[in-house]
Amino acid sequence: MGTAGLVSSCSGKPKKKEIPLPAFLTQAPDGKPIRAGLIGCGGRGTGAAVNFLDAGPNLQITALGDVFKDKLDQCREQLRKSKHAVEVADENCFLGFDSYQKVIDSGVDLVLLCTPPAFRPYHIEAAVNAGKHIFMEKPVAVDPVGARKVLISVKRAQEKGLCMVSGT
Repeated sequence: MGTAGLVSSCSGKPKKKEIPLPAFLTQAPDGKPIRAGLIGCGGRGTGAAVNFLDAGPNLQITALGDVFKDKLDQCREQLRKSKHAVEVADENCFLGFDSYQKVIDSGVDLVLLCTPPAFRPYHIEAAVNAGKHIFMEKPVAVDPVGARKVLISVKRAQEKGLCMVSGT
């Protein structure tokens, strides 16, 4: 294509093209609020929980899990004092290295994975195996073994029709 052809292809009236956007849900398809569990209650986890609640109506944080009691207590207090006034029941607050599994098993629809990244591949695998949708902080893995584990979990999540989102 010569210069004239290139310039002429840029002239004229622009063609109007509409791209339809997918419908955004404000609640689960069954009409119930979307319940999330937070795994990792430090500063980033607490921030992710507030970001989740700010995203729309009918969203709830119903379970918290962390290895450290002080982090869990601080997160609970910040959620209680937030504009969303979230009160997570004592029986849905879990401590210890197995707290991630207890959050997953607590009846939530999705999990927010905000622990240090070395644990993330294992938490992703457990959440996918339990049929939970996932928001995970980045990085999703810090070594080749973890990265391969995440790739396997992504494939399983696709087969199950689960959503996985990574970000900050």
